[in-house]
Amino acid sequence: MDTGKVNELVQWVKQGDEKAFRQLYDHYWSKLYVKAYQRLSDAYACEEILQSIFIRFWQKRDVLEITHSLDQYFYAALRFEIINWWRHHEIKEKHLEYFKKNSETVVHEDHDISELQNILNSKIARLPSKCRKAFGLSRFEHQTNQQIADQMGITIKTVEYHITFALRQLKSEMKDYTYFLLIGLLFV
Repeated sequence: MDTGKVNELVQWVKQGDEKAFRQLYDHYWSKLYVKAYQRLSDAYACEEILQSIFIRFWQKRDVLEITHSLDQYFYAALRFEIINWWRHHEIKEKHLEYFKKNSETVVHEDHDISELQNILNSKIARLPSKCRKAFGLSRFEHQTNQQIADQMGITIKTVEYHITFALRQLKSEMKDYTYFLLIGLLFV
């Protein structure tokens, strides 16, 4: 198709002529597909990219400014879409790698968490009895400071003191272990 005919069809497309759009689509689709497939080797991705390009071309037809030629417009749009596809594809691959890697270590991490929980429990067992009781009621039975104070027959300030003391002791004694796991276990 010569340049004059392409320019004429573009003018008709700008006015909303679907037949003119279809002629341009039929003329450019296979050329763009071949170019896209050379870069991607993924038929589905190529079709999606071309669909996106032509949809955007139709949607923006009324503000469309072709400065050089429609060939250059479509090839630039194709280049842009391929770059975006590769970016998205790389990110997707990184996420898949991450999840595969982490799913392989789930059993190992469950073991580590169980071991860490046992160590934490032994450290809690060594706390002074009233401190241990206040801490346990707060963190494991999810009671409020008021409920703990009523149950233990002490003031709220004393409950706060016992819980703060327990947290400081545990933080100090567990500093060699993974801090984030400890925080997760203490505040769940």
